[in-house]
Amino acid sequence: MTAYFAAAAFLSMEPLALHFIFFSGLEAPWLTAALVYFQSFILFGLLLTFPRRAIAAFLSFLSVIFAALLLWHKYYEEPLSLQIICEQFSEGMIFLRKAPFSIFSYKLLCLIALTVLQINYFWRFYRPPQKYKKLLRLILGIPLAVFLITTSANYHRQVFSVYDFKSFGRFMGYAQAWWYETWTSLDRRRLLQEIVDNSRLESRTLPEFADVRLPEHIFIVQVESLDWAAMEASAKQEPVMPFLQSLKGKSILCRIAPRPRAASGNSDFSVIVSAPNYNDYYSVIYYLLTPDIDAQIKTLPRILREKGYVSRFYHGFSENFYERGLHIKNLGFDEAWFEETLPISAPKGEWGFHDKDVVKVIANKLNGDKGQKTLDFFVTVSSHEPYTLPEGEKQLFNGAKTEEQQYLNMMHYVDSALQDLVIQAPQNSLFVIYSDHQSEKMEDTSTILIVYAKNQNLNKRLEISFSDVPIIIRALIEKE
Repeated sequence: MTAYFAAAAFLSMEPLALHFIFFSGLEAPWLTAALVYFQSFILFGLLLTFPRRAIAAFLSFLSVIFAALLLWHKYYEEPLSLQIICEQFSEGMIFLRKAPFSIFSYKLLCLIALTVLQINYFWRFYRPPQKYKKLLRLILGIPLAVFLITTSANYHRQVFSVYDFKSFGRFMGYAQAWWYETWTSLDRRRLLQEIVDNSRLESRTLPEFADVRLPEHIFIVQVESLDWAAMEASAKQEPVMPFLQSLKGKSILCRIAPRPRAASGNSDFSVIVSAPNYNDYYSVIYYLLTPDIDAQIKTLPRILREKGYVSRFYHGFSENFYERGLHIKNLGFDEAWFEETLPISAPKGEWGFHDKDVVKVIANKLNGDKGQKTLDFFVTVSSHEPYTLPEGEKQLFNGAKTEEQQYLNMMHYVDSALQDLVIQAPQNSLFVIYSDHQSEKMEDTSTILIVYAKNQNLNKRLEISFSDVPIIIRALIEKE
């Protein structure tokens, strides 16, 4: 029995150590440590009453889980939910194929070495207790059941949110967080109904945007990782984004306060359906939608259809990413163009067709409109890591050595693509340009919203949060 309890105590140290790695800056660290260790000891104690083969298999499985969490927390502070694992597995595989060596770290190598030693020990030397096996399961099973019932009584029994998951994860560890998520996330009807209801609320106009007129042509452009600092940056006394800088005195320029980096799909979704609470839920909202819910949401293209507008959606990457292609047309767009259908013969970048090539398609569509009122919604991709410029494009930083320089080189290219779009658009056009999220390559993580019209005199500056962006855009398109 001594070997049994010693093994359970030793194994419980690993999730405890990883808990402190995963959740740095814990509140009440000794209390969280006690809770995590208590759960781990019970779970490992139960495990060690099973045959050696089962123990070795579970330890192997657990090492995969721990390795995945180490990789996740190498890049993200937010906890990793089961929802993200299920929904974004393919996106994770794309990332690993593009950067396979990114998975390695000294923490991961130590974990692999420890797992090998553990499995070797339990396979060769450990003998599960036979005489007291049933008694041990009963002794450990009762406090585990009581613990789960007690914590379950505190669950909100509501739609799983970022706040809830972070609270349970940081306080009680991943085992409790995932248990909580499974317990509370089976029913998504409340969230989906909330999206439908919010989309039907009356819009409110911010005073600074009251004078903006609704023109015949509207362009909403979501720019990948567009930082305020990139617009302000210079290289060898040359602006990184000279075109956006040129709009400062003739547009409504908003500085958006830093926010948690969320999936870009939630950014364009929140704008399309006017959902300011996009970041409340730790999920890509497109994954949760169903065709019947799509049909109930009051969206930008549906509002503009009543005003005689034709709407088109453009994205240079795959329609399968975040399942955008499945829902975009269901949300009211008359046309949806993705990597699979865009009539482009130019070489692709790491994340699909480059922005300038998509702009050419948008311009060709505009030339064939012949007086038709239009909404063109363009989600860019070129400024996504790894910031590989198309061949022949200008580099402000020749032989860029840092990620920041590579990022700024790419933002110079994106600025040129935005200029091409504005130049080729009709005179009676309104442009709403915003960032999906910050790049995290610049010290200042504020982002941007720009409202510019070719034939309107706009010149204001203000500071907002990203939750204001869907509200502002909705109010603009509902103008009479």
